[in-house]
Amino acid sequence: MIGTVVIAGCGSDDASGPADDAAASTVDQSADDIESTVAGPSSENSATPTGAEICARLTLDSVAADLGLDVVAAEPDDSSTPQCAYNYTNGSGMASNLTVAAMRPEDVGGAIGSDAFDLVLEVNRGMGGDIEEQEIDAGDGAVRLTGPALHVGVLRVGDHVYTLIAPAGDVEVDAIDSLIGTMATALG
Repeated sequence: MIGTVVIAGCGSDDASGPADDAAASTVDQSADDIESTVAGPSSENSATPTGAEICARLTLDSVAADLGLDVVAAEPDDSSTPQCAYNYTNGSGMASNLTVAAMRPEDVGGAIGSDAFDLVLEVNRGMGGDIEEQEIDAGDGAVRLTGPALHVGVLRVGDHVYTLIAPAGDVEVDAIDSLIGTMATALG
């Protein structure tokens, strides 16, 4: 049996931007690999938040404050990984968005907590190009990866792992780092 991890992506309506090229990352694992990453039961493990819960807890105002952008909508989506897309107009006047997603155990081969965090981080390290990696002091572990097209934040709070994906040209790294800290507080 093969398992696939899909990390939610976002993009810009600007067709000339590179964000569409690297909007999603995947990795295949054998059944033996998946079984080796499955963590045992934990008292911290609770239901993964829905897209609507992410949007409600990580408010438009808090995202806008961290990014310094006019964030105009938060749209939940549970059709795959639970996520919330935050829509804004970038500095070029184009509509764009960033996505915050909650990784369910089934999205990461049954893993939870630090095992899930490590797996999601490793998958996103393969997004291609020259990658800058920065640890962030947030939650129980947080890393920001910045590549030519995307900023990707990976955050662990207890047994839950969240991702933040934003077009690299829209937002500076300091704003992404600040938003990862806000995510840890709001979603923890």
